[in-house]
Amino acid sequence: MRKRSMPFRCLQLLIISLLWLSSCQQNPYAKRDKQSSSNDAFPLTLETAGGNTITIPHKPQRIISLTPSNDEILCELVDEKRIAGLSKYSQFKEASYAFETASRINVFVERNAEQIISLQPDLVIAARYTKMNLQALLGQTKVPVLITTTFENFSDIEGNIRFIGRSVGEEARADQVIQRMRKKLKETRGRLNSENRGLRVLYLASGNFTAGTNTTIHEILSAAGLKNAATEAGVTGHVKIAAEQITQMDPDCILIASGYERDRGFRNMLENDAQLASLKAIREKRIIELEARNVLTVSHHVADAVEKLVEGVNKLSSINQGEKL
Repeated sequence: MRKRSMPFRCLQLLIISLLWLSSCQQNPYAKRDKQSSSNDAFPLTLETAGGNTITIPHKPQRIISLTPSNDEILCELVDEKRIAGLSKYSQFKEASYAFETASRINVFVERNAEQIISLQPDLVIAARYTKMNLQALLGQTKVPVLITTTFENFSDIEGNIRFIGRSVGEEARADQVIQRMRKKLKETRGRLNSENRGLRVLYLASGNFTAGTNTTIHEILSAAGLKNAATEAGVTGHVKIAAEQITQMDPDCILIASGYERDRGFRNMLENDAQLASLKAIREKRIIELEARNVLTVSHHVADAVEKLVEGVNKLSSINQGEKL
């Protein structure tokens, strides 16, 4: 019996060893399957603006973004090695939250079909305001062109994040970005000093353009605990208004952006415009000047924009009123 037990025990040990080796071999494959699971969604067909559809044959590895908001979303969703180019605006820190990633990628794309095609993209992400002839020309090359279309509120932004996330095979990451955005917005609420709550703020850009309801600027003002003077005056969307209308609104504060060429000297013009001299915001030097990316973003960074706006308003009430923010 003792002679027979040794081979039997050896056989047992051999079987256990084989089973252990088998489990070790399975782990790398299980990990690889988990990493590549997002590939299972491709080829992927998506409905775009106007009821059109595009088919993305495989998980994109050479992606180009043509607009600032899509730059910011794309850089948050994918490894920068998968980005073949970003819009020209992403190279400016004042204009883009994607600046740091963009500086490493260092490929800035004009809205030029020849340049885009030369980069051999497998997905181009544009916006509804991208020139139609460019979209048509890209369509002739069979490169999938994804178009984001709505930017009126935070819900639209979340929809765009999910839309882009699905197109690049990163839906889980898109959900994480949205959750972080919501968390930051929630944390920022209530940080506005009590004496500043409900202040009537008017956003102005060069040429006396403002933003009323159905704009992310209105959403940012509301989320910060402020009132939009343009909305109270019945303004909808982004429109040009006359100096007389601004005078009638007489806001407590004026919000302006800086960073683009068109913004150069705008603050000085406001402060020295004889037609606006009677405004409370001008008399009391209550102009809040923030980097353009903190005013005009239509990505998940609206949460950062709300935070910066709250900081700007609070600072305005505690420093020398003439100091530039």
